[in-house]
Amino acid sequence: IRKADLYSINSYGEKYFDFEKLIPSPKSKEECPPEFIDRGNCHLQHEDGRDWFNWYNWNCHFWGTKWNSYWLKEIDDDTISFTTAWSEPEPIWKALSEKFPNEELTIYAQYEYGYETWSTWLNGKRTEFLMKE
Repeated sequence: IRKADLYSINSYGEKYFDFEKLIPSPKSKEECPPEFIDRGNCHLQHEDGRDWFNWYNWNCHFWGTKWNSYWLKEIDDDTISFTTAWSEPEPIWKALSEKFPNEELTIYAQYEYGYETWSTWLNGKRTEFLMKE
């Protein structure tokens, strides 16, 4: 796995594991499913010019969490650690594991409210899971 292909740099110059690299959000209104188009009733901040996009609902649905990752740590060649919002981004793990089906992936994540998860994935399936609150 070339981890560098899965990283981006944020506005503070910090490297992060970018969920967009695995499950990209729609870049135009035409490619956005209708249920994720903001019709003026969600009152979300739109920092990237996509004022039509309900990013919150889209992220929760397609990524399993409201935000991308931050505070990345590379523990070893097969393990990364990062922080994200309040839930496990299970769709991201599945997509990553499907992208590299012959690699066993070990993933540690710490969440916004202080709980942590460790998971192992192979060929798009979670083979181990541990949560600590």
